[in-house]
Amino acid sequence: MTHEEIRELLARIETLRKERNELLRRAEDLAAEIETLKTMLMMQVPPVEPDVSVPIQQDQPGEEETAEGVFRVLEARESKPGVIRAFVEAEDGTKTAMYAKNGAGRELASSLGKTVTVTYKKLDKGLFALKVKSGGELN
Repeated sequence: MTHEEIRELLARIETLRKERNELLRRAEDLAAEIETLKTMLMMQVPPVEPDVSVPIQQDQPGEEETAEGVFRVLEARESKPGVIRAFVEAEDGTKTAMYAKNGAGRELASSLGKTVTVTYKKLDKGLFALKVKSGGELN
């Protein structure tokens, strides 16, 4: 091989390195754009209602321990797909977590800063709303 051929090969190798680096940069940009689009899509698409189980306290067979109360909704957000976790204040001033799904969850989430009347079950940690109605008076 002549010196001229070696110089041409080295120049071609350098060109290929530059092209490879440009392709790698483009691939990184595309990966970042894909992640951004995924995030935007997740925010736009309503969550599918999967079978999400909230840990409900075990009752005695045949025993349904439900109660009704009036609460002020302090905060509400989706904790898992299809499950709303709200922080509520009871009539006696105690604050607790309240979980809800489906219509009860939607009603709870839309009642931020308002009072609601809730039929609920006690959980190990918090309450599970079975029915939520807007309104109610805190004493």
